[in-house]
Amino acid sequence: MFQVIKLPDDVSTYEASALLLAQVGYNGASKPVVKPGASAVVIGAGLLGQYASQVLCCRGAHVIIADISEERLEIAAKYSANEVLNCTGKDLTASIRDDYPDGVDIVLETASSSKTVRMAIDMLAYEGQLVLNGFYPGSEGLIDWHWLRVKEITTYCPNSRTRPRLEAALKMIRQGHLKVKDLVTHEFDIKNASEAYSMLLDRSAKFLGIVVNWQ
Repeated sequence: MFQVIKLPDDVSTYEASALLLAQVGYNGASKPVVKPGASAVVIGAGLLGQYASQVLCCRGAHVIIADISEERLEIAAKYSANEVLNCTGKDLTASIRDDYPDGVDIVLETASSSKTVRMAIDMLAYEGQLVLNGFYPGSEGLIDWHWLRVKEITTYCPNSRTRPRLEAALKMIRQGHLKVKDLVTHEFDIKNASEAYSMLLDRSAKFLGIVVNWQ
């Protein structure tokens, strides 16, 4: 079923092009209880992780984004998080535990890896909150429930979209809490759209947000 949402006059179609993915980040970041100054780690500094981080910051959390891409972390440091952590060649859990010996309050995982989910659980405090905000195909979706029980971790599994959440994310774009334009690294005219898709398939390519101009 098609849904039509009227754009406010002060939100451009350029900004609204990110609405669907921004809503995914909003959905995940809206799930945990966030007390003022709560510590949160977002694993993955792609668009999803950056949008989720922006929402967690807006809700009052102190957010650390972890990734292996220095370019994405530089963007995150400007627009999306209070701190960034390049975990290339590092033990991510140990790095977080250095600053938070008792663990952090919230971990939002976007890397879609059972390995990083396990790391997320290890860095959480007792009665912490885990948000599984990635897409977990096949064996990547298999976790041991005992990992969660041992620390009484609350786990959220956000999925898909709803009109109210799309409208809420659109409102945050309008208010400037979800920063769309700042996360765009490449723009293509429609005649060069194939280059954009080639970039998506090239794992060595350095990009974050990509916009295709259909005019």
